[in-house]
Amino acid sequence: MIASLRKLLATINRPGRYILGLALISLVSATLNIFFGFGLMAFINSARFTDSSMLYSSLIFVFATAFGLAVLMPLGYWLTDTAAVHGT
Repeated sequence: MIASLRKLLATINRPGRYILGLALISLVSATLNIFFGFGLMAFINSARFTDSSMLYSSLIFVFATAFGLAVLMPLGYWLTDTAAVHGT
């Protein structure tokens, strides 16, 4: 497996950018469900307890998470794309 990875990275001009892009994409994919699950839990709890301040804070958390992921995911794709596709 390591030999295959070395052969793959030998064909790429910027292997650091490629690995960083893959790590960013996998990090966003892994944390997507966790953050939105936490935001949904806070939203349901605020609706259950009819607490408007908790409702607004949960909505702000969900929108901030969505914005952060919307910025990081294309950045990861751009890093991977520029390292692999445009580099060869």
